[in-house]
Amino acid sequence: MLLFISVELEQPTTTTSDSLIVNNIQVDTAEQTVKYSCSKNDPAVINGKVALLKKGLFFCREQVQKAMIGFQEILHGNNVNITEILADGDESNNSGDENVDSDDSGDDGGADESSISADNYDNIVLMRPFNTNSMVWIWEFPYNISQSTYQGRNGSNACSIIALLIAEGIHQVNCDLDPSHAILPTPWVTLVCGCIKEGNALYDRSRASLPQRYLSAAEAAMVAGDRLDASIDQPLPVRVSDPHPPSTLRYQLLELCSNQCISCALFIVNGKTVLFVGFGKEKLLLVDSHLHEQNGAMVILGKLCNVDNFVHAVQESLGVDNDTFGHFVQVTFQE
Repeated sequence: MLLFISVELEQPTTTTSDSLIVNNIQVDTAEQTVKYSCSKNDPAVINGKVALLKKGLFFCREQVQKAMIGFQEILHGNNVNITEILADGDESNNSGDENVDSDDSGDDGGADESSISADNYDNIVLMRPFNTNSMVWIWEFPYNISQSTYQGRNGSNACSIIALLIAEGIHQVNCDLDPSHAILPTPWVTLVCGCIKEGNALYDRSRASLPQRYLSAAEAAMVAGDRLDASIDQPLPVRVSDPHPPSTLRYQLLELCSNQCISCALFIVNGKTVLFVGFGKEKLLLVDSHLHEQNGAMVILGKLCNVDNFVHAVQESLGVDNDTFGHFVQVTFQE
């Protein structure tokens, strides 16, 4: 026997009070839209919009970093709540509102993490390609890991000392890096953070006797003292474009990679010091401990066969034009 049941659905009725509530919501929404929109083309308005976009991108990057940590935890069999990780620290990482210049003098100024965990997501350094088919890759540290911001610092002139310490660390440990690492390996993060901390401390202890500017490579070696065992060559004036090839950055980078061992050089331009590392005749590396807008320190890797693309990436990250001279200083460590 079949039983048919007929159900009639009553159409919802909208009362006057409901209608008023809906209208109020619509009015409020309209007011908010008007309040936060501006079509002016004034430079101040445009700069404000750009700043908000950068802040939004910075927030998105943080969320991606936290999500990657959560997935890493799951892959390792740990019981972790992704939503808790994503919600953690949202209010504690909003220090990017005020831009701290990379080489301003500041107040008192690593990481020993052996694995990725939810407690050290700030040490997750993601890789991105410089551009399509460029054979250049960039790892960008978060805002709070730079010579000017690490451990709550506000400014630093210690870039030359930090660059020398990182060079010594790479020479001692014989660190290698390749583009297969979507996340910068922990030893590299530890090295950069540790050298930033140590370099700032060395600078602060000698600050009273130092000039209020960046230090030359020779001056930085003197400040490091017994902490560093290296010889500093004479600085060579180089720029991106020059009619005399030995005066070009490209030429000196190729010379840096002319042997099979790891070679290091400091490059001082526009009052900032960065480190170049040549890995034999295969790869080139830049380590820059300065702040870069919403990002912190930076590592750039390039293939020697695409040295021009590497120079282009370096030029863009340092903000130098073709005619800007800098000092290229090779550093040799004792075996």
